[in-house]
Amino acid sequence: MDSDTIKTAPKRILIVAEHRIGHGSGHLHRCARIVPKLNGHVDWFLPLEGDADYYGRSEALEIIANPDLPVRWVDAPEGPYDIVILDRREITLAELRQLNVSGIVIGIDLAGEGRSYCSYLIDALESPPGTERPNIADSGLLQLPDNVRPEWPKQVNRILVAFGGEQSGAGSDLAAQIAEQTGLDVYLAARKAVQAPKNVRLLESKGALQEALAEFDLVLTHFGLTAYEALWARVPVILRNPGRYHSALSRSAGFTEIRTAADVKRHTTDVASLVERCRRIRPKGTSDIASLINELNVPARLNPPVGGDRWQPAVYRFAERTFFRNSENGLIYMQNYRGNGVTYTHDYFFSEYARQYGKTYLEDFPAIKAAGMRRMDDILRMVKQTDTTRPPRLLDIGCAFGPFLQAAAETGCDVSGIDISSEAVDYVQNTLGFPARCIDVLGVDAKDLNGPYDIITMWYVIEHFQDLDRLLHRVVSNLKPGGLFAFSTPNLAGISGRQDRREFFRLSPSDHFTVMSPSTAAAVLRKFNLHKKKVRITGHHPERFDFVPPGRDDQRTGARYPGFRHWLAGTLSRVAGLGDTFEMVAEYRP
Repeated sequence: MDSDTIKTAPKRILIVAEHRIGHGSGHLHRCARIVPKLNGHVDWFLPLEGDADYYGRSEALEIIANPDLPVRWVDAPEGPYDIVILDRREITLAELRQLNVSGIVIGIDLAGEGRSYCSYLIDALESPPGTERPNIADSGLLQLPDNVRPEWPKQVNRILVAFGGEQSGAGSDLAAQIAEQTGLDVYLAARKAVQAPKNVRLLESKGALQEALAEFDLVLTHFGLTAYEALWARVPVILRNPGRYHSALSRSAGFTEIRTAADVKRHTTDVASLVERCRRIRPKGTSDIASLINELNVPARLNPPVGGDRWQPAVYRFAERTFFRNSENGLIYMQNYRGNGVTYTHDYFFSEYARQYGKTYLEDFPAIKAAGMRRMDDILRMVKQTDTTRPPRLLDIGCAFGPFLQAAAETGCDVSGIDISSEAVDYVQNTLGFPARCIDVLGVDAKDLNGPYDIITMWYVIEHFQDLDRLLHRVVSNLKPGGLFAFSTPNLAGISGRQDRREFFRLSPSDHFTVMSPSTAAAVLRKFNLHKKKVRITGHHPERFDFVPPGRDDQRTGARYPGFRHWLAGTLSRVAGLGDTFEMVAEYRP
């Protein structure tokens, strides 16, 4: 329900590409291709001077053939930046903290401790086994070659040995052995002219090699960009990897790996099997990584909703959003990078509500009111009033069409409501006859809410706020000492969250910015001197338990009835508190 959930299009972008010696040139080449397509002003962090471990700027530019790029080269980050793009093999959390980023951090094929703390992860290459899932995994994002063979080769005549663009002639000894043992035409990829071994031809390629790959029948390389580029060009690939890290990636992706030149000879005699394996790994199509980045928005809020610093670990990632866990209080919060897509208009309460619940909001009014009567029964048992000559004052934030207001009024409260839907407020004012205003609770001054109140309520509303801390400050500034704050929200500790947590988050609505359990909600509220008085677990759904079969039909009437397991699951859900929603009442003790 925040009025400003997405910032304007990002303007400042920082590129941090891998330039460590011995870590390949693919990261540099990819960033050089991405940069011209990015929307914004781009800084590329690449120090002028190198050292024993890192290439300097001139050396790195020589590797990528000195392209004329629309960037400002910087020796150190000069943020704040709206977007930081990390195209590195790995990064630490300490390095992330040094980047001076005010927006989102996008990791491309990134590993290391810092991976979990990135806003958005793109894996164009296979991740190591056990690595946290990315937001997007698609080898088609590798900016694949235009030059593609019409079909896979049926025999091998020409072999390319290509071990990266850092060292000219890397793999020359192996190339010579392959030429000697196979008798085939063997080419060695080199960034500049070098002395080729006997019986090996030199393929000098300045810059990227990708458009020349289709000329060959087999490519021997290590795990990385060249391997996938060759597959896209319909050229079989076998790998010889420099270490365990690359080997683990190769096995996870399904590549064929060899150790000696004799292994290469064996695969050239069984091309059909090799091609079939490569066909399964080949990217399914091409995508544009720069376009994907340009489509991502910067959320208005990047810090946790309550407490903790910016850098918190992600727990689940999806194509449009990432869920993080605040290590300070356990609260899980969501960042949406494509907008929440929800507007609280007529359709939200009618057609959309009916799609979810089988009836419109007004058709469901009696049931919602009945739940409100039960809630008020709990609340009135706990409310403390110093002045018993007047009814308790109650404010319902997000009152919608007013079923709870009507229930509270019938139990003797002096009620008023606020909502951002003008249609709902009009119904409350003119049909139900209760005072209500069409305002954003965070869009007005605290005094404009006309507190203090004895009771403030929010029924399935609290999860819609990114600025939960501002919201709760607004609540307590309008509560009397001893006043009650009551709310309801989805329950992470319910059966759906326990049984398949990833699916629970995948199905979480795109405008739910926080996901709570009773324990995390109590921890968050204590920060605002709101102390838990009562929790009621609601939303019991026996059919969501794995062991519950579909109901059976009555042979006489045709009606469906649940059966014993349904009853058992319902009983277990209530006894163990496994409902998918909960209600909490907290007392304000300043």
